[in-house]
Amino acid sequence: MICRVAENCFWMHRYLERADNMARLIDATRALVVDTRVNHRDRWLPLVIVAGEEERFREKYGPEASFDRVTVQDFLIWDRENPVSVASSIWWARENARMVRETVSLEVWESINSFWLWIKSDAARQVFDRDIREFLGMLKANVQLIRGVSEDTLSHDEPFDFMALGRWLERANQTARILDSRYHALGPSAYSDEAEYAQSLTLLRSLGAIEVYMRRGGRQNGRDMADFLVTDAAFPRSVMFSLSAAAWVHGRLEARSCPRSTGGKIGELKDQIALRWSAAEVNVHEELTFIVDSVAELCNNVRLDWFDWPPMSQDEPNARQGEE
Repeated sequence: MICRVAENCFWMHRYLERADNMARLIDATRALVVDTRVNHRDRWLPLVIVAGEEERFREKYGPEASFDRVTVQDFLIWDRENPVSVASSIWWARENARMVRETVSLEVWESINSFWLWIKSDAARQVFDRDIREFLGMLKANVQLIRGVSEDTLSHDEPFDFMALGRWLERANQTARILDSRYHALGPSAYSDEAEYAQSLTLLRSLGAIEVYMRRGGRQNGRDMADFLVTDAAFPRSVMFSLSAAAWVHGRLEARSCPRSTGGKIGELKDQIALRWSAAEVNVHEELTFIVDSVAELCNNVRLDWFDWPPMSQDEPNARQGEE
């Protein structure tokens, strides 16, 4: 398989996953603002920090803008100069799909292209202005549609596996980021037994996890919620499930080619997370930062193992833009 085709497939579904999770992060923050007593000036800055775009945001809008809900939402949803905005992610997903048009099915291409045409239309803006919750729901539904069409209309061979590998690694990273938004909003008490249970429910709900967590008998504290979203082996948005799925997909790719170092590194990271998370005293914020950084290193290792391209700036005009 041509390296460039593999890389486009990898990034296409990374960007779709990124758009979906940005919508979830914004939705979680919106709900957290409503449900908590966070100082008004501290409500929206954490979202920019967790997205990793604080410096770019302050340079463009100034320090005071980070406290403004409208400006932050516009930056993270619509701003094409922001490489992790929803609009940027959808555009790059479409660009990667266009570059491998002969590899994806007509249905996949039409779904991604229609998604991009909608997000840049006045109709999307009108929904956003009228009801942001409905708008975010439509974003998530479009990504889920593309995932389903990909599952049903693509041959489950190498291109499909690279799409899945990108999706699962991005999901592990983004789940940790969404969970860490709680810390940046509420400080060190965010995962203590005293943290309000309602605050936990908003994040669980944003990840579609609330029913599963309640059926498991999850206790009413932030630390148990964090344990579930990081270590649960059966919930498809947990960090460990995502890494296990990535390891399985990578094993399929190795079976068609030859062993690569990424497979071992995914296993090592899973072992490290399990060990670090089992400690009696866990600094949840530090451990989530460790996960985000480690998954970014894994993605770079995928590039070295499979694509063999030098690192690029996020601002370079290439379909791989936005690399961690």
